[in-house]
Amino acid sequence: MGLKPFDRNEVIKLIEDEDIAELWKYNLQYSDLSGTDLRAANLSCVNLSGADLSGTDLSGTDLSGANLSGANLSGASLSCANLRNVSLCSADISSSVLYEANLNGANLSGANLCNASLDGADIGNANLNGANLCGAKIDFSCLPLWCGGLNIKIDVRIARQIAYHLCSMQCDDPEFITVRNAMLPFANKFHRVKECGRLEKGE
Repeated sequence: MGLKPFDRNEVIKLIEDEDIAELWKYNLQYSDLSGTDLRAANLSCVNLSGADLSGTDLSGTDLSGANLSGANLSGASLSCANLRNVSLCSADISSSVLYEANLNGANLSGANLCNASLDGADIGNANLNGANLCGAKIDFSCLPLWCGGLNIKIDVRIARQIAYHLCSMQCDDPEFITVRNAMLPFANKFHRVKECGRLEKGE
């Protein structure tokens, strides 16, 4: 038996009633849920690939294991949302708020995160390979140090932030010290240098 065609009003009611069993009977791929209030909803393991979720309030929502590949999440609020193991490949998350969101194990490869707020988000184990972080705010978050953290597109603000953190590390290897000292003028343009302190050359 095939899935029921998308009915916006019915689907929103099922989400509000937390009737996941009935929700799974609907085809939510490429559905239009833009601008809706889905705070603290349970959407775990739901297939929302290609869906329009722009401007949607998903703060505190459980989206763990959901498929959001190619979804439009521009301007959405995902603060404190559970995005653990979610697929966001090629999704548009530009200008979204992901403050303290759990993105542990999420696949964000190729995603557009331009101007997104990732302050405090858990992205340490996320796959960000090829993701666009230009304009994103990543204070109090972390970047993955495995191959899922390669080929990320960043802007100069983030580059300075990463350079500052690298230069603040303590390593007495002469090669590191040479590279660190050469990088200091760039690193000291970090947007929080007044708060964290200007770094000085080492010997």
